Amino acid sequence: MEEQSFYQLLLISGLAVLVPIIAVRTPGRLLPALVGEIIAGTIIGTSGLDLIDPTPVLEFLAQFGFAYLMFLSGLELDPHLLAAPSDASQRGPKAVLGSPLGSGLVILAGTLAITFFGVAMLEVSGLAPDLWLTTLILSTTSVGVVVPTLKERGLAARPYGQALLVAAFLADFVTLLFISAFAVVKREGPNVELALILALPIAFLLVYRLGAALGRYRVVSRTVEELAHATAQVQVRGALALMLAFVVLAETIGSELILGSFVAGVIVSLLSPEEGTSLRIKLDAIGYGFFIPIFFINVGVGLDLGALSGSANELSLLPIFLAIGYASKVVPSLVLRTRFSWQETLAGGFLLSSRLSLIIAASLIGQELGIITPGVNSAIVIVAAVTSSLSPMVFSRLMQMPAQKVGAVIIVGAGETGRSLGSRLSAHGSYVTLIEPDDEAAEGARRDGLSVVQGRGDTISVLREAGADSASALVTVTADDAYNLRVCKLARERFGISQLAARVSDPDNRKDFIAAGIRSVAVPLSTSAALENAILRPNLFQILTDRPKEYDVLEVVLRNRALVGKRLRDIRLPGNCLVLLIRRDGELVTPRGSTVLQDWDSLTLAGDRDSVVETAQLLQSRSSD
Repeated sequence: MEEQSFYQLLLISGLAVLVPIIAVRTPGRLLPALVGEIIAGTIIGTSGLDLIDPTPVLEFLAQFGFAYLMFLSGLELDPHLLAAPSDASQRGPKAVLGSPLGSGLVILAGTLAITFFGVAMLEVSGLAPDLWLTTLILSTTSVGVVVPTLKERGLAARPYGQALLVAAFLADFVTLLFISAFAVVKREGPNVELALILALPIAFLLVYRLGAALGRYRVVSRTVEELAHATAQVQVRGALALMLAFVVLAETIGSELILGSFVAGVIVSLLSPEEGTSLRIKLDAIGYGFFIPIFFINVGVGLDLGALSGSANELSLLPIFLAIGYASKVVPSLVLRTRFSWQETLAGGFLLSSRLSLIIAASLIGQELGIITPGVNSAIVIVAAVTSSLSPMVFSRLMQMPAQKVGAVIIVGAGETGRSLGSRLSAHGSYVTLIEPDDEAAEGARRDGLSVVQGRGDTISVLREAGADSASALVTVTADDAYNLRVCKLARERFGISQLAARVSDPDNRKDFIAAGIRSVAVPLSTSAALENAILRPNLFQILTDRPKEYDVLEVVLRNRALVGKRLRDIRLPGNCLVLLIRRDGELVTPRGSTVLQDWDSLTLAGDRDSVVETAQLLQSRSSD
């Protein structure tokens, strides 16, 4: 039995290696790897070659992969998005729809209403297996599809991306909560077991507060950091132990394990908010490298296409489910039109129609409860495969990126520092706009050939006039630290500008900027740091301060997919450009000829200006998308 188990595990592991390689070679990369794993499982499963005989070992690994998938889904959740403000100048319904939380709640309510109506019509026809469960199943959204799609296009941090992310998170969390409650009621009835579900949010608050409190002690954070590498890996062990603790808690109170693992993921997301940390990378590697592929391949193994094709009623559910799935997302998403263009609105509706992990999980729960038949489950899995493949493609076709000036920078403050910085950035090739309320200072900047918008930088209308909707960075250089902090927060929360920097007059105020995730330069500290570089690194100091016109140093992010996976030695860089450093997932990589480039690598380039500019264009080209 053990030999047979390892043979089957080897077969599944081999497919887990091959499927992503095949998926990435499909035209336009339209086949998600997870969908490919379901297809691979179907080929070797009961509906195909029947090479897999499920054993307790495989079932346990698949179930663990199931829980781990929901754990990573919770890890994707950014609760801070729910607090993103709306435009203070708006009132009434527009103010509600102007916030990500408001529009997300409206989309969720519309989704539930349209889905309920559609499923009710099926129930009248005798086709729907269960009105309430089917409504919840078809109301889900795949955060695992929405998040990477938005990140890939640089939209996740912008207001449009935030609106879609919140809508997706709400759909997943609310439906997951109700599905868990539904399962408890079906198994145990509306008794004390249902009330015990409240133990999860209570445990969530207690564990989060405890973790946040411990993290404030330097001895704790330093110890955890010291044990986060090599053989200890205490952060990874702690995250996995936390997930299992909440899974056990969920099982103890009679809830679904996926709710417990999802909540654990949210806690880790709050305690480790930086996406590029090594902890996030390691957790992703464990899940997507082993456990999650086993789950999806196992889903395909158990897919009963014969049951679907053998019943005309169940086969007819497939196009109906697809129609309800798209209508229930696209129609409510029309509320986004109050803030965005028609193209963005329709594209967002189609992207939110993608379903994958949660809809499959919910269908499996229904099958375990005896409510969902194998044929209906097969139809739901096919809906997941179709929508998760088709929806991102439609989104890409509909979505027209706004015309954006590459390297557009807003500088708040047109004093001597602001004008000097504006001139240097303009000479570097950036499109610079200054914001300044004072007439005399603004006129001085205009005499220097700089573009100026007069007004206060802490107002939405002035930031928008300065080009905040398409700016890549914002710098505040005034002597008012509170004003600088307020402007930076507004630029990030309202316009999604992630690259922020601020001058800090009082070094004691730096902690406020650091806590807000804003790069700060305290005047006394920056002067001493500059003098230190002048003594210890004179050549670098000269390049960065009195940069020769013919020489340049630049940081760019790799966006050209044609270069992803290639070694540096195999890429012909223009002219005499040199790659000095690579920053990858929060860590520094010393570039060598054998170094393989990865998506979203940040490369530091040096060389003559023309070569550096050409290399930057090559690395950032998206023509191959």
